[in-house]
Amino acid sequence: MSSRYDTLRIDLKFLPIEDEQELEDLKDLEFQTKSLDCQFLDYHVGMDGYLYFEDFEYELVSKDNKDGLFSAEMRKINQVTKKSYYNGDVLFYGKPYEVFYTFMAYFNDGELESVVLISKQ
Repeated sequence: MSSRYDTLRIDLKFLPIEDEQELEDLKDLEFQTKSLDCQFLDYHVGMDGYLYFEDFEYELVSKDNKDGLFSAEMRKINQVTKKSYYNGDVLFYGKPYEVFYTFMAYFNDGELESVVLISKQ
């Protein structure tokens, strides 16, 4: 099993949670998923209910190193938001505080059809 994952942000209005405090806890949570590309991509469900991702290229940039050794970092360039046309289930999960949430979302041609709460531990 791959240790890579993608991140998923989703507006609270799409989550099947009624409790106001729980929603507040989940407000800025960046969920993880291994159901998509597993390339460390950032996905989000837009206010329109469609799945989007941030596409980019990497650029190798040399970096000053106090020891005089060569070092470099990878920097994202040419970043653009693209619509995904994903079909199928996306299992996503996160832990804002003491509770670990797992949800399942179903997408049809990139459009969010449903989200269900799988577990809350």
